[in-house]
Amino acid sequence: MEQYVKKITEQFCLATGSKCIDPTSDAFINEITLWIKNRQDIAKKYTDFLDYMGFDFFGADCAEVGKGGYDSIVKPFETTIITPVLSTFKKINPERIIDGKMKVYGIVPFLIRHINNENEFTQISSDGIHTFITQNPYSKWSISKWENLHNSGLNNIILGIYGSIQDKDIEEKVKMLKLLRDKLDDEYKEDYSTLGDNYFYAIGSDRMIKRMVKTRTRLL
Repeated sequence: MEQYVKKITEQFCLATGSKCIDPTSDAFINEITLWIKNRQDIAKKYTDFLDYMGFDFFGADCAEVGKGGYDSIVKPFETTIITPVLSTFKKINPERIIDGKMKVYGIVPFLIRHINNENEFTQISSDGIHTFITQNPYSKWSISKWENLHNSGLNNIILGIYGSIQDKDIEEKVKMLKLLRDKLDDEYKEDYSTLGDNYFYAIGSDRMIKRMVKTRTRLL
């Protein structure tokens, strides 16, 4: 939990330009709490953006990876959740949540659990989960080798970023995703859009897209 809060705080500081001198002060806690709430509101629009793009991430065969209760976008759906911060999720069917971290070795996604002071590695079968999604990655390392999942043809990926157009870190976040995009083979799509004061950018495998009847006006 402590590491998760640290990551959220780092994202807040990068986005707002705050120096985060005293993260325990009441003023800072109030400010970051409001920022988290605003991000959760933007996340709802981001899911509409993904829906517009035709990405299917609503079922158990798709897994959201590495996020916690503050920055998950799939809590209202039936999507599987792979998370190292299980305690941050409330009122969610426990059968949907897998406690652990995911790491890609070669072209294979593995679930890593810390059990009895040792790391236990279990291969994640594409028969059960074949699409992996995450958003606003904490760093390039958190999406390391995700391009291999797509390029293998065995799995699909959906990666995105969103936030306020006033954010200080938009350029770096876009750059991080484009570096991964440039490693992808064919059969992917991407889009960038703004809606009011918010921006959205996503890249994902095009093999599993369901063509939905959507209008561009909802995102303009």
